[in-house]
Amino acid sequence: MTAAEAIPRLHRVKRITYPSNGERSVLIEGPPCGIGHEASSLYVVACLRAAGQSPNSMYQQLLAVSLLLDWASHSGINVEQRTGSCNLFTRAEVLSLKDALRTDMRPDRRGHVVSPSHFVARCLAVKDYVVWHTENAIFRMRSDDVRRTQSSQILDNFIAMITTGLPTAQSGEREGLDEEVQELFLQAIHPESPLNPFQEQHRVRNYALLLLYWEKGSRRGENLKIKVSDLYLVGDNPKAQVRAHHDDPLDTRRIEPRVKTNERDLDISEKLRAAIEAWLGARTKYPRSKKCPYLFISRTGSPLAADTVNDMFRLLRSRVKGLPADLVTHHLRHSANDRFSDYAEAAGMDEAEERLVRNYMFGWNKNSSQGERYSRRSTRKKAQKAALAMQSKLVEGGNA
Repeated sequence: MTAAEAIPRLHRVKRITYPSNGERSVLIEGPPCGIGHEASSLYVVACLRAAGQSPNSMYQQLLAVSLLLDWASHSGINVEQRTGSCNLFTRAEVLSLKDALRTDMRPDRRGHVVSPSHFVARCLAVKDYVVWHTENAIFRMRSDDVRRTQSSQILDNFIAMITTGLPTAQSGEREGLDEEVQELFLQAIHPESPLNPFQEQHRVRNYALLLLYWEKGSRRGENLKIKVSDLYLVGDNPKAQVRAHHDDPLDTRRIEPRVKTNERDLDISEKLRAAIEAWLGARTKYPRSKKCPYLFISRTGSPLAADTVNDMFRLLRSRVKGLPADLVTHHLRHSANDRFSDYAEAAGMDEAEERLVRNYMFGWNKNSSQGERYSRRSTRKKAQKAALAMQSKLVEGGNA
């Protein structure tokens, strides 16, 4: 599917790190001469950062705003003048803007459209940006100024136009992996397996990392933020601590992984402890390994990037027959939730205890209902089991 027109890119989003404290942020650079865009920088500082958004979330928000600015430049529109005067956009302009937001801007996809969920996220990000600046203009008006009511109505009309007709968000249908597929995954990632698709020098590292994802159901960024000092491998209860380490000056990754869940301690199995200990031994052979505090490092001794994890799963998907074509870390998170559901049922946990323990293990707030989303496969199997039992009773009753 192709978009109507590809608008020239004049603005770009840049990630920045403050050297004094390692804090990450973002800004838009644009004409003239690639200087920072003032209105969007104010939005980042006073709105996005003040709301506690992560640098990665702010980056995605500004990508949409940069598309708004590109569209406006192409259309001869001054966004700051429109929001400052509360004289926003006509219906035709909003339709044109939504067409621009639908366009995939990647070099190899120019002219195509983004996914429905991506398009919705862009529209909502632009809406939030325009609303924030316009509301500031309205708040500067005197309380008895008749323009306040008119401007508020204009803003409401814009919100309706930018959100009307957006694709409905679909509920995620991702489930945990079947037991046979999990066994295949564990076999394929083992360093000595003939199915292992990774370069030999990285197999021990990848095994420890991927086994940690599988066993604990970690989010992608969580394992990448574990430091060697977060490990407690001595004794009968080995643990790995999940800590945020946000804005760490020692984290040299261009895109810093983020821990989006609660900090917690992860009890690890003997199998996982052995894998991590083997990796710690192999890790010393990587250049500059002593200078990097993070557990998982690249071939150059830098903290391992999320893109490298993506590459691992891409190799597994393409080289190991029988693994899902869309396999990602979140499949392992769902699978770990399914295994916990089976354990909780076998242990006779009541619903309240199961929720409390699950939420701690996976880093959710104690009253969160996230586990219901992540244990869909286990719930479906229980429903099938109940349905079969009910059918059996009906058959027995009919034969009585």
